[in-house]
Amino acid sequence: MKVALPPYLSSLGSWMRTHGLLIIALIIIACMSWYIYFLQVQVDELRRHVESAYDFSNHDSFDYRITNLEHISNSHGDRLKDLETDTWRLNGYVNRLNWRTMQLEWATPSVTVHGDIPKEEAMPNFNSNPGNVPWPSFPNNDIYIHPGDTPNQP
Repeated sequence: MKVALPPYLSSLGSWMRTHGLLIIALIIIACMSWYIYFLQVQVDELRRHVESAYDFSNHDSFDYRITNLEHISNSHGDRLKDLETDTWRLNGYVNRLNWRTMQLEWATPSVTVHGDIPKEEAMPNFNSNPGNVPWPSFPNNDIYIHPGDTPNQP
């Protein structure tokens, strides 16, 4: 037994038969477009996150920190070269003085030098930190003294 459909539904059924594949294809294309757009947004966010880690836009970036450490190590290396040069010069000076002292001892053997260690300290009241040098190794202390601040003592 065949049921008769109203005329508006029968025309809709014929329209669906002729255009059904087109509608399904448009729905699939719309879903794929939305998925591609969603992935592109995620890729852009990942790219922004990665690029922000390797530029100089903020002080937390990886490249900024590495470059800063490189500059610090280069300045320390320069200071060490200067200290090494000064050490070599002082060693040469001390060696020349020792040689001169030995020459004088050979030239005048009758003169004796007493090498006694003094029994009292030259500076008995010496304080290595008189209160105006900060202690940066302790909490809440920095190496800068600001006006009006008194550094904490251990």
